[in-house]
Amino acid sequence: MPTLKDLTHDELTALGPVEFVELLTSATDREVADVMAGPTRMSVIDSIFEHMPRMFRSDRAGDLRATTHWTITGKGVPDDEWTVRVGDGQASAARGHDGDAAVSLSMGPVEFIKLITKTGNPVMMVMMGKIKIKGDMSLAANIGSLFEVPRA
Repeated sequence: MPTLKDLTHDELTALGPVEFVELLTSATDREVADVMAGPTRMSVIDSIFEHMPRMFRSDRAGDLRATTHWTITGKGVPDDEWTVRVGDGQASAARGHDGDAAVSLSMGPVEFIKLITKTGNPVMMVMMGKIKIKGDMSLAANIGSLFEVPRA
């Protein structure tokens, strides 16, 4: 399998969820940082958020209705902002911050990949200041359980 830095935008978007997660989890922090500082950053982030609604576990959400704002920061690149909504047994994701958020999360690209792939310790990343949270801390602590990370 090629590495994250070897793929073009079209190749990244053509990957299935399992292959995409394998690619992300096999990349080193340095590779992730390099890719997220380059031209395929938007493709990686867009692919993640576009897959989120399909990975949503409505059976774990119950009657939860919430809007979350995500900000992925970076050196020398504009921040990427996304809104993820959960409600009525569904999830949606859209570019930009829209509406009032119950919780806002802000983090660098390496921490974002670790959080999304569930390969990092979110509590430690928050304690170390790598992830910043504003709003409903309980929702922030449980949001990961609402999404299933595909595994081979």
